[in-house]
Amino acid sequence: MKQSDSIDIRLQDAARLFNSMDPSPFHERELGREVEAFIVDAARELPSPEGARLRVFVSQAGAQAHQQMVSEAVRHHFERRAGQTGKELSDLLGRGRRSTLVGLVFLGMMMGVARLMDELGGEGLLAIIREGVGIAGWVAMWRPMEIFLYDWWHVNESKKLYLALSRMEVRVEPCAPEP
Repeated sequence: MKQSDSIDIRLQDAARLFNSMDPSPFHERELGREVEAFIVDAARELPSPEGARLRVFVSQAGAQAHQQMVSEAVRHHFERRAGQTGKELSDLLGRGRRSTLVGLVFLGMMMGVARLMDELGGEGLLAIIREGVGIAGWVAMWRPMEIFLYDWWHVNESKKLYLALSRMEVRVEPCAPEP
């Protein structure tokens, strides 16, 4: 593994990795927001987060004693984040399906109104209203199209990243003394 595939964090104490408000046992604790953001941002800069490793340098004595606890906590944290993101993706796609149904029904109604206006002799003000009704129908399809064409990508990529981070190698190592 190349050195560039390594994400390095330096801390005084391994406990600083975690959210101090989380009362869970260490292996189930959430990482602190800043720590998670640092790891995620660093992983996004890697050519591929698959095969990345996290090196946590701690200055306290007995760094190796924290190895298993930190490794399990990081794995559990990113597994939970992947699960949450998977649920967000599922919710988003469900919202997209419901929005599509509502949008199609509304579009159909607006097209029916536009056709009725054509039959009434759509000229002048009636023609402008007919065009507006047609546009309103198509605008109702905007959000479903946005969800299915663009929004889901970001959520799915985040889920993949969290899964990759849940599988990364985690090493706790003592810090070299500062010069």
